[in-house]
Amino acid sequence: MNWLIVTPEKKIELDAINAQFTDRCCNPEITADGTLLVGSDLIGCDYWEAYQDFLKSLTTYDKDPVWPVIPEE
Repeated sequence: MNWLIVTPEKKIELDAINAQFTDRCCNPEITADGTLLVGSDLIGCDYWEAYQDFLKSLTTYDKDPVWPVIPEE
């Protein structure tokens, strides 16, 4: 999967779009280094139609994401 970077400024924009809906919410995932990412597979998906301009404005993440390790209890 390819990923798109959600900067702090874009996160504000994303939060505003999310606030318009009660049936959907695009939540970015955070990498181990603190980068917020959303999957590029949302582009072109009818369910995420209201998010298309936002998603297309994001920069592609050009690395393999490293996700934080959740400690086992």
